[in-house]
Amino acid sequence: MKKVLMMAAMLMGSSVAVMAQDAKALNEEAKALKGQWDKAQNEYYLAQDDKAKANTFFDLTMKLFDKYHQLDKVAEQPDAKGKVKNPYRKGNAEIMHLNRSNLINAGIEGLRNDNIDAAYKAFSAYYNMVDDPMMAKYNYAQTDSLLSTYAFYAAGSALEAKQFEDVIKFAKYGYEGEDGSNCMQYTCQALKDLGRNDELLAALNKGMEMFPNANYFSSGVIDYYVSNNKVDEGIAFIDGKISSNPGNFYNYFLKGFMLYSQDKYEEADEAYKKGTEMNSDNLQLYAFAGQNMYQAAAKLDEDANADQNKILGYLKRALPYFEMAKKLDASLENKSWWLMHLNNVYYRLKMDKEYNELQSLM
Repeated sequence: MKKVLMMAAMLMGSSVAVMAQDAKALNEEAKALKGQWDKAQNEYYLAQDDKAKANTFFDLTMKLFDKYHQLDKVAEQPDAKGKVKNPYRKGNAEIMHLNRSNLINAGIEGLRNDNIDAAYKAFSAYYNMVDDPMMAKYNYAQTDSLLSTYAFYAAGSALEAKQFEDVIKFAKYGYEGEDGSNCMQYTCQALKDLGRNDELLAALNKGMEMFPNANYFSSGVIDYYVSNNKVDEGIAFIDGKISSNPGNFYNYFLKGFMLYSQDKYEEADEAYKKGTEMNSDNLQLYAFAGQNMYQAAAKLDEDANADQNKILGYLKRALPYFEMAKKLDASLENKSWWLMHLNNVYYRLKMDKEYNELQSLM
């Protein structure tokens, strides 16, 4: 038994010695890298408009910080007596703390150069320091005001890089900031891409509470109900929104869309009408209201024995919606919403003059 214990002690002592050697070797590598980094920093500060020098400096910053982390991980291993003796952490952490803002600069430079990968890595390194044991003494979650300022860019770069967990992680810091609505939207998009529907619905509802004037969240809730075949729940939800805020035209637009998705064209038209009575200059509202009546005609037209007068009646009701959409879309940026439909309505209603005039836009 004593031999076994002695052998274990020898192995542990050998392991500790190896780790000590590894730490020393990593420290020497860090010192050499720090020398390169110091030189690159001086060159960067003297010529900040030089992209090559900036990229070299930012790249070395990332490498230096990564080397410090490698060293810290090895140096944090307990010795044979179970004690941790890490002589490197304090000094290295201070260097990282004093130069951490360069990660923000690197992220911004990456975005300017359309280098999403570089931007994402730099912003990630910056935000991951919040939970980094090596940097715990700085308490960034409470002391770093830039977390809120750049959360939009960090989450956006993570979304572009399809790192959805990091989108959620970074975006949360920006909810209370200037780009709060956009940060919450990024969170919702990430949750949708991850297929976490229950969390998505909760985030959309939170977004509606925090940003009542941002239509993205109410639209997202409706999309959730439609995508998950819960249309009745969606209509009940939007009726509740209408009861609490009857003056918001957008709620009627959403209700119209929900009813349209169930082929309830007459009820949808009632909702769309109320929306247009409240807001007479929303292009999307008029275009979708027209599409609702147009689809009612198309659905009926599938029956060879259908009443043609009824079909034409639906098209006549679609006509003023589409014509208003055309008027509101002076730049023609959204003509796909109404142009083809209006063209067909003119043709079916034998409005030759209007039909011919429209051909120049086709």
